[in-house]
Amino acid sequence: MAELFNRDFSVQIGPRLIRARPEEDDVAKPTLRVFFKIEKSLAKAPNQAEVTIYNLSDDSRSAIQEKGAFCIVEAGYVGNVSQLFTGDLTFASTKKVGVDWISTFQSGDGSKQYRSSRINESFPKGTSLAQIMKRASTVLGVDLGNAVEKFNEGNFRKGFEAVSRGMVLQGRTSDEIEKLLKSAGFKWSIQDGALQVLRDDETTEDEAIVLSSGAGLVESPEVGEKGIVTATSLLQGRIRPGRSVNIESRELSGFFKVLSVTHTGDTWDAKNWITQLEAKPL
Repeated sequence: MAELFNRDFSVQIGPRLIRARPEEDDVAKPTLRVFFKIEKSLAKAPNQAEVTIYNLSDDSRSAIQEKGAFCIVEAGYVGNVSQLFTGDLTFASTKKVGVDWISTFQSGDGSKQYRSSRINESFPKGTSLAQIMKRASTVLGVDLGNAVEKFNEGNFRKGFEAVSRGMVLQGRTSDEIEKLLKSAGFKWSIQDGALQVLRDDETTEDEAIVLSSGAGLVESPEVGEKGIVTATSLLQGRIRPGRSVNIESRELSGFFKVLSVTHTGDTWDAKNWITQLEAKPL
């Protein structure tokens, strides 16, 4: 059961850091009971995380009640931890079941901005699409991520580079961004608090992650409708929507674009420390 003792997990909620392991480099001591499920995709709707922790201290239980607090979830193995999720606390509850205090919280990645940000601005004839998109993205209130780079590249679908008769953006900012980017041939999402803008056949600039029997792959990949591949790996926070993966297995090999990823873990369950992904061929 050494794999249980080697697991590491932490979550920061506002200024409070909650660690599952008593000491950072101590693999001999048991951890707090923690289980989590983190769902991320290329859809424009915000990514979501749910974390449950047993028997937190009184101070820590109070800390997770601070709705709107910024959250960072990290997990992996001692000496090899990666960030799984960032977002804002949207829900929290604590209840006593027998002798245990069970605390559960949920977080959304840019969910507050996605739901509440509104825009009401007009742009004169000749304004470039890049300028309009930059302004709308700024109003949304999240980091611009790779959006500025993509907007500056131009190469918009159907040559749509500037407005010919002026344009008004009015309403929920996320809806207006969706209209703009769809017309220009882009898809967008919020990943760890930043805009990610990609064409359908593009991946992020990160190096492809190799998935094989010797590099994390724990089950045979399956191919479904339209060539969509589902695969399961040991927990890897580096696998993110939009990134490319190089799958090397007896049944399947090639490069794929990650469409969605689900990280699940339980510090007390030997089998539950995995990353499941859906990807399409490149």
